Amino acid sequence: MGADGSHSAWRWIGRFLSLCGLLFVAWRAWPLRTDLAQALAGPGVRTAFILAIGVFLLDNVILASIWGGLLRVCGATKFAMRTTLWLYAQTQIAKYLPGNIMHFAGRHAAARSRGVAHAPLAAAAMMEFGGLIAAAGGVALIGLSLSAGDGQRTVMVRLAVISLIVLLGLSALICLVPRTAVFRRLGGGVLVPIVVARGLSVAILGYVVFFLIGGMSCILLANALSGDGFHGSGSILFAYAVSWIMGFITPGAPGGLGVREAALSGLLTAQLGAAPAVLAALLFRGVTVGADVLFYAGSFVWTPMNERRNLPCEERLGL
Repeated sequence: MGADGSHSAWRWIGRFLSLCGLLFVAWRAWPLRTDLAQALAGPGVRTAFILAIGVFLLDNVILASIWGGLLRVCGATKFAMRTTLWLYAQTQIAKYLPGNIMHFAGRHAAARSRGVAHAPLAAAAMMEFGGLIAAAGGVALIGLSLSAGDGQRTVMVRLAVISLIVLLGLSALICLVPRTAVFRRLGGGVLVPIVVARGLSVAILGYVVFFLIGGMSCILLANALSGDGFHGSGSILFAYAVSWIMGFITPGAPGGLGVREAALSGLLTAQLGAAPAVLAALLFRGVTVGADVLFYAGSFVWTPMNERRNLPCEERLGL
């Protein structure tokens, strides 16, 4: 089987997993439909939902800012931050298209059309991909350590040390690739290793903040849906980070659809109960989609002037 056939097979596997996840959530939700309606009508749920969307809007701005920083570290100095935010907002919505990579491809194509070489874009995308997974894993460990008993904290410390070693190895790999001959042939310039290392470190710290803030929105929903004053923030943070990783690495699942909901509802069941866990997963999908749509819509309001001049007349007039 060739490379194209292998990629196609992985995409179909991802789509199958996405469908299985959706069916699993539906199978769990149907017998609980009465309980779900009661939980949804609970006090503070709508307020928590709106606040969570606001939190995720901030998270989108953080992601866009980090990507812009990575581009500059990799040698792409063409974009101002305002233009970077606009381009990210215009393309991030494409993650809901089949394939789960169209937002990466869309950003690459849009930046290429504005004169940025392949090499810095590819290096930035690689750093973004690796940095997100590394940061999500770190936040999952943070959540696990917060929810662990005293006897388990030594194990958590050891896991954190191992994760740090893996992260340093990943960082070294990402820093070395932009210095290869292939990178230069694709249009990349000579990069200073210390600059790349510093930029990558800042990006990973930013991604940790991104996941901690995103976890707050999940905690808001879970506490609003729990009727007994539940405050297991560590467990929720762990469930959020793990479910995000599973959805992110599943090929073919648009925005991790199905996979993320199945994982999140399953991990939260022990803490919240069946009905609140399923509803939290479904509402959390509504939060992320709502925030992404608002972020995308907002990009048409604050389109940079240089981009307005590049738009056709009909688009500038909003037709």
